[in-house]
Amino acid sequence: MAASIAAHGLINPLTICSAPKGKFVVVAGQRRLLALKKLAKDGAIPKTHRVACTMRDD
Repeated sequence: MAASIAAHGLINPLTICSAPKGKFVVVAGQRRLLALKKLAKDGAIPKTHRVACTMRDD
């Protein structure tokens, strides 16, 4: 998945919802998030890379 994101970008956004203390939780897209973290760790993308997210109201 990391190779696909590196080659084509993130096609589907992560789905998040708000959590306590102004934080957010990923509710859909955990594998994509892990792939993005791997790319950041490997230096393929900056650690401050913006990621498209869809906010879910729960």
